[in-house]
Amino acid sequence: MSDTTSWTCLESKATLNAVFNNQRDKFSIQWSATNGGIISAGQDTIQKPKVEKTGVYTIKTTNAVTGCVLTDSTRLVDIREVVDANLIKYGDTLTCKEPKILLDGVADTENPDLQYFWYLNGNKIANDTLSIEARAGGVFTFKAINRELS
Repeated sequence: MSDTTSWTCLESKATLNAVFNNQRDKFSIQWSATNGGIISAGQDTIQKPKVEKTGVYTIKTTNAVTGCVLTDSTRLVDIREVVDANLIKYGDTLTCKEPKILLDGVADTENPDLQYFWYLNGNKIANDTLSIEARAGGVFTFKAINRELS
């Protein structure tokens, strides 16, 4: 495992990963957490547990054949960044005469590392653009995410 594991804004939980050679079935796994980390029951004995808190996570593996015990640790850091983003609409109702509305997302355009996402009713419909044309009703969401952290 690496010394530090990152957790990005695109994930609600971080996934730790213990990498084994082709003899995975000969090892038992026991995860533990310190420094604020929490590992839930049922996640503490699997190869890729999902966790929700930053901290230090340690894996202890025991070879069932030789009894050899190995440990390794990683520090989980939260690099999720909240970016202020706003939505501006021009016009207010789709009609036969007005079959589209221009929606503009507003974010920190000085930051070249921002990536933009548009969603309609929770489904991604566009990315890497600040403006879209709405041609159907629904709930539009605009998100700006630092691409270095995703």
